[in-house]
Amino acid sequence: SYDLDLSNKGLDGNTVNAILRGFRANGIAIRSLNLRGNFVNKAQDFHDLTSSAPDLESLNLSNNGIEDFYAGSGPDDSAA
Repeated sequence: SYDLDLSNKGLDGNTVNAILRGFRANGIAIRSLNLRGNFVNKAQDFHDLTSSAPDLESLNLSNNGIEDFYAGSGPDDSAA
């Protein structure tokens, strides 16, 4: 299994999960994933992570706007 650092790449949850599914389809297990400084902040993103990377032991989600999104200042807040 491998450690994958995708920090500060500006990725959203859909993109991250597509990358992880690609690794999994090729028999590559991800043990540690650093997603610091991206935009993985929706409930569906977290749900998909569990199936896209079932061998995951360590996950860094700092600075993904999770706190801001759920405090009402997320990207969808302006549409209200």
